[in-house]
Amino acid sequence: MRTLLSILVCALSFTSLVATAALPSWELAPPLPSPRVCLGVVEAEGDIYAIGGSTMHNRQWTDNDRVERFSPRQNTWTRLQKLPTPRGSFGIAAVDGKIYVIGGVCVVEGKEHNLNTVEVYDIASGTWKSGRPMPTPRQQLCAASVAGRIYVMGGKNAETVVEEYDPGSDTWCSRSHAPFQIRSATATPAGKHIYVIGGHRYDGKAVLVYDSQSDSWTRAKDMPTGRTDTSAAFCQGKIFVLGGHGHISNNEAYDPGSDSWSLCARLPEARGYHGAASVNGKIFLIGGALEILKGNEYSSVPVFTP
Repeated sequence: MRTLLSILVCALSFTSLVATAALPSWELAPPLPSPRVCLGVVEAEGDIYAIGGSTMHNRQWTDNDRVERFSPRQNTWTRLQKLPTPRGSFGIAAVDGKIYVIGGVCVVEGKEHNLNTVEVYDIASGTWKSGRPMPTPRQQLCAASVAGRIYVMGGKNAETVVEEYDPGSDTWCSRSHAPFQIRSATATPAGKHIYVIGGHRYDGKAVLVYDSQSDSWTRAKDMPTGRTDTSAAFCQGKIFVLGGHGHISNNEAYDPGSDSWSLCARLPEARGYHGAASVNGKIFLIGGALEILKGNEYSSVPVFTP
């Protein structure tokens, strides 16, 4: 009897260990060398790039020109050539070994200036060049790439404007306007679709879906937690939306196949105005702050394994 009981206890213990190992978890990567908010974060060729952004000091904004690359393989950060035009709240996307920084805002003598500039970082040469300016200057926009094209959506004073950039020909064209306003939202590609999530519209829960092939919009199931200035990443077939403005630590996953949401392990600390990137089945959160007007930008890099 004792032998049988021991076997059952061991079996239960082993099952518990397996279940615990399978649970989603958080860990920490090496800290971001230059903490900041409203930066651009993108994955390219297996590395993660943190570009530009802003910092607050004595209630004055300072635009950042830092470019830093994190290698998950080596678990190290490397500083790269500076961004030619310091800026924050811009769109960012990677296509064919190049990173595109689009629009945003710069502060000159305390006044905001919306940008239409496009600057392109060549990963192979480690250099920057200019691209054709975006037709509509704006900040607080979102951008995503699908099939070699970059789609720029919404933004302050251009909330329904959608423009497509072709990196190959360095040309822009207009696309169908968004059915709702897009500002301070996050955009994530999945297949031929781009999912635009949250932002300053309705209650921040809306999910818009753009079909790049048909140039049409539909609406998906609302996100459980409304939010702005959040980040999202596509990982293991789902879109994870993490954190956001207003002391939000919620982590929610959207399944495009079933049009459904599920709750995931919360962030170790609430943050907004950050970026996210997925590499090798892990999601890295970079930059951001709890309250951006207090200048408490995060250097910590939480890593989520779904």
